[in-house]
Amino acid sequence: MSKKFLTFFLCVILGVSLVSCNSVKKQDTADENVQQGTAGDGGKEDSSKEPLLGPDATDEDLLEAIDDDINVVTEENFSKTVAEIKENTGDYSGQLFQMEGYYIEEDGNSYLTNTLTEDKKMESSLPLVYVAQKPESGAHVRVTGVVNVDDFAGSQAAVLQAVVVEPLD
Repeated sequence: MSKKFLTFFLCVILGVSLVSCNSVKKQDTADENVQQGTAGDGGKEDSSKEPLLGPDATDEDLLEAIDDDINVVTEENFSKTVAEIKENTGDYSGQLFQMEGYYIEEDGNSYLTNTLTEDKKMESSLPLVYVAQKPESGAHVRVTGVVNVDDFAGSQAAVLQAVVVEPLD
């Protein structure tokens, strides 16, 4: 008799656990609908939001679309801005900058500087990473990129992650 009772009791426990598992899945589905914005609107999607750019947009198109968020650095304040970025990288990390200067390579590393004078060249330079098409060393360029901290020349440093590198000459 106790074996029959134990078997019946285990079957009831198994049945209750199966029912509770199924009800959680139904609840999850309802939560997903709320997160997606489909609950209460009959499953209609919000078609008022159109993509900012098409699938064939170029980097230049993207830069035009976010033009208000670009920090343009002039030749006059290049050295001051680079020094400020290097000292307070956390304050500038993630911001988009556009700078004109000279592209140089030293020991296989890329830099943007405002002068080609040997004694001042590296003093006011900013390391560049992710340069897709490297221009000739010494070329006058306009670089648009995001300031960040990255591994550069074996250590963590403030870098400009290049989005667009345009030759100016």
